[in-house]
Parts: sequence; structure tokens; C-alpha cells
Amino acid sequence: MIDQREIPKQSPPPSKVPDDAFKLITEILFDVPDKLEDACDAVLIFGSSIPENNQRISSLMGLIYQKIGFKKVYIAGGVTVPDMPPESEQIHAVLAPQYPRVKFLLDRTSTNTMENVLNSITMGLNAHKNILFVAKAPHCGRCKLTLMRHLPKAIIRHQGYVPIVPRYDHDVEIGQRWHQSAVSASFVWAEFLRIETYGKRGDIAYPEDIKRKIRRVRKLVSNTPCSF
Repeated sequence: MIDQREIPKQSPPPSKVPDDAFKLITEILFDVPDKLEDACDAVLIFGSSIPENNQRISSLMGLIYQKIGFKKVYIAGGVTVPDMPPESEQIHAVLAPQYPRVKFLLDRTSTNTMENVLNSITMGLNAHKNILFVAKAPHCGRCKLTLMRHLPKAIIRHQGYVPIVPRYDHDVEIGQRWHQSAVSASFVWAEFLRIETYGKRGDIAYPEDIKRKIRRVRKLVSNTPCSF
């Protein structure tokens, strides 16, 4: 399978990135998780190409079910790794035995975030006014902006989990201390580039507060030495 990403999965950040820029990038990508207080009409799970993350999704879904419950779950994700089942099927295999009364709807063909959303809408996601999505923490910002672009009238809330990348000499977690690792920083900077690129092009919602933060990051990145 050829990786045809417009922006590579990893992209080394600029050589000069000040702490203020780290903070802004974290705000843009990770966003602030919503409190689990009010029930939602449906949950949307964005798949992961890393099977090890499915247990983290399961743990987070357990917390959500305990706090507010759910009756309908959309799982988005097709085949992104050769010789592996669709991401949605892998997640469903973990969750279905735990929630026998929950209705699951699986998207088995999407290979990117926009397709995740559009295919879920085709399955009926647009019928819901109050949607809670689950995604990798550094992916939450773009997932939210994509949903806002295609479901502008819906209430969009989210919960993120810290993803793991087990493809190196040691496991790497991509959390809010992402700047302490060159590997996690390369994933996060690539995600920042996607929000900037897709936002300017109109593929995702691009509200003024995000524009301001991105312009500020661009202004800062050439002024202070990188901390790693």
C-alpha cells in the first residue's frame, strides 16, 4: 500500500520553536476535552492504524458509558495497514462484547479524517444534534474542525486518549508533553500543518481563534531556539 498523504505522517518541526509556540500548538491540536455531564445522541469513534490504541479507546468508552451512557456508536476507519482488517472492525471486535445493547454502525472504507466524517454522515450521523467523538488526543482539534465544517448545526463534544506509537526501539506516547520527544514532535508538527493547510483551503472549519493562533505560531517559530 502506497502512502499518498498530502502531508507526511511525520514532519520534523522547525529548528526554532519557542515555548509559547508549543503552548499554542497544543491548544490547537489537543483542544480541551468536554466534561462528561450531559447525554449525547451518538458517539463517533475515529479509528487508529495502531491496534494497541484500541484498548485505550475501550477504556475511554468505558468511562463515557459509566458517566453518560450511549445507545448508538459510529466507528469510522477502513484498511490503512496492509493485510489488516478495517480499523472499524478491529475496534468493534473489542467493544461489541462489552455493550450488547448498543447499536454499532461501521464505516469500513474511509482512509482519512474527512472520509471518516463523510462516510459516517452517509450512515446517518447527520440525524443527530448532539455528538460526542472519541479520537487520539492530538487529532481531536482537526476532528472537531472537520465535523464543524460538515455538521455546522450539531453540538460537537469530544474525549481524547493519549495514543501510543510502538514502531520504534521503545514505545512513544503523544501527549501534551509531546515537545519532549523528537518522535512525538514530528507527529504533532505534521498535524499542525494539516490544520493550517486544510483550514486555508476550506476543507475544515477555520474559525478566527484558530487562524489567530496559527498566525502567532508562524510568527514565533523563527525567534527562539528549539528546546530539544
